[in-house]
Amino acid sequence: FYGINTSSCKNYNVINGNKIWMQDTTLKGRAINLSTFGTASSKMSVVSNNELSLIFNPTNKNNDVAGIYIMTANTAIVNNSIRISGGSQYETQGIYQTGSLSETGYLVIKNNNIDMKTPTDYPIFISNAKAIGTDRGQIDIDYNNLVAPQYVGYVENNMTSISDWQTYVSTDNNSVSIAPQYINPSQSLEVSNKDDYSCPTPQQLNTDILGNPRYGTTAMGAYSKAL
Repeated sequence: FYGINTSSCKNYNVINGNKIWMQDTTLKGRAINLSTFGTASSKMSVVSNNELSLIFNPTNKNNDVAGIYIMTANTAIVNNSIRISGGSQYETQGIYQTGSLSETGYLVIKNNNIDMKTPTDYPIFISNAKAIGTDRGQIDIDYNNLVAPQYVGYVENNMTSISDWQTYVSTDNNSVSIAPQYINPSQSLEVSNKDDYSCPTPQQLNTDILGNPRYGTTAMGAYSKAL
């Protein structure tokens, strides 16, 4: 199952404001699948303000499960809310990056609120630590909320704490690991503790998933906070 599936969409693209929920599923799936995305454009494509909730049936033993899967992309992945829970005996990723970015790719992963519920899960999985950086062909990661029972992420090794993660991810000085307090978790991934997730609003955004304004300081995830 793919909620949104792209292949060779090489020009400038925007995937914004979608709500993709899978409930009690026994399928494998990716909410958003990006392959060769935005690589022919000098302007970065944007994946933003998406609410992705994948709730798997406890009998689910599929692998190949991710909130956002990226292979070769010139893209900013910013202010998405991701929750994945249950079922898989294999590792599951909130955001999964694989493959070489090369000279045509540059990836930004910032301001995402990622809540994983199963011990084998990773909020962010980066296949190549050498790709971390702020130049073309690299990955700029910062200001994400990384929540999971065991691992906050993977960069060639399992990372069990934010401090371990930031040692390997040189661009990340501001990510946190704070459990989301959902206002109505059966309907929405909006949280009541937005002040725990303060971050600068990225230049690509001025509103949230509901169309509410994002000011100079906003909250990680798809929902902004009031001034």
